[in-house]
Amino acid sequence: MAGRFGLRRFTWSNPMYLPDPHLDEEYEDVDREKQRKIVKKRKAFNIKAMFASLIVLQILVLAVTIVLLWKALDTSVATKLSESGANWCADEPCDHGVCLEAVDGFYCVCRGGWEGEFCETDVNECKTIGCHPLATCNNTAGSYICECHEGYEGDGIEACTDVDECEDEDICGPNSICTNTIGSYNCSCIEGYRLSNGTECEDINECLTSPCHDFADCTNLPGNYSCACKAQYRGDGKVSCKANSSGDGSKILVAAGNPTGTDRASNNLEVYSLPGGITVRTAESAPNYTYCAQSKNCKWDANYHSIVTGLDLQTWHHVEMNLTAMPIDYMDQWQYRVDGMHTFTGGAYFQTARYDNGWNYEYVNRLKFQPRHANFDASFQGFFFDDIHYGVFDSTSSENVIEEYCVSFEE
Repeated sequence: MAGRFGLRRFTWSNPMYLPDPHLDEEYEDVDREKQRKIVKKRKAFNIKAMFASLIVLQILVLAVTIVLLWKALDTSVATKLSESGANWCADEPCDHGVCLEAVDGFYCVCRGGWEGEFCETDVNECKTIGCHPLATCNNTAGSYICECHEGYEGDGIEACTDVDECEDEDICGPNSICTNTIGSYNCSCIEGYRLSNGTECEDINECLTSPCHDFADCTNLPGNYSCACKAQYRGDGKVSCKANSSGDGSKILVAAGNPTGTDRASNNLEVYSLPGGITVRTAESAPNYTYCAQSKNCKWDANYHSIVTGLDLQTWHHVEMNLTAMPIDYMDQWQYRVDGMHTFTGGAYFQTARYDNGWNYEYVNRLKFQPRHANFDASFQGFFFDDIHYGVFDSTSSENVIEEYCVSFEE
């Protein structure tokens, strides 16, 4: 494209050069020298204004010339490209964008998340995008993802709420308890189990710590244990196991003993465990104490008197024995009371035998217990005694206590 360009001559007159008909009047009272200086200043200003206007005009003419030349060149190049059939976008040069052709080539309009001359560079949105405080931003190809932290759920942008992991009944495994916490959870073993291998709850064998009574057998159970008293014992197996008075024929003698505790010295009281219940009986000198005192020949002959029979084998029973020492040989008396209702008054069987054998009289202040069944035979379970109370009273007044003590066998 060709054209011709030229400069048009512009002329103008400066009105400041025109004579002012009123000038003489204006300065008629002013000194002439001052008038000259004012005129010179005005002339200098007008000259500067003229040169400035000329420069602006030249710049405008140059700009118009450049624009016209650019358009002529652009039209020429486009004509050549059209004629040669060039297609800049045919090879899809933009990796992640749209190719737009121009006269001198092409340019790429990138899709969101990409940048660069050919849209080849991923934009890391995590540098500018803000996720939820409980979420992590993960940059992806051309985008990003906000993911809530482990133990939380939500979109990662507006919300991340705690996940109740314990809603999954199998999350902790068998024999365990799940406890939800903020952002997590805890697993603990139920009572009777302990953590094994870091994740599993195994049964605790409580029997290894001997939690049962000495006379009981321990059986380990899943998460627990049981105690059972051994044969011929009864109780809860943990705190107590007492011999089971099962009517096995156990027999025991309870007699007043001498001060040294070496011999039986007065009465003879026996307790029997029979299938039909407990029997309490005494041995009395035969045929009677009056005959023995006269004949002095009774020695160990005895008659037995049952105070009570058929007492409950599983119940505690109370037995009282009271001695009344008489000043006459063969006349000491014993009063018995069982469970407060079964009573009997008898004599001093062993003391009478001592008389008949010519032995000295023995004072009594002890109780002697002597098995009458085969001792140390496990088939006889024996008896339990709880509290034993001993008292000595004045023969003239039962309220006058001479000596008293009590022994307890409680665990």
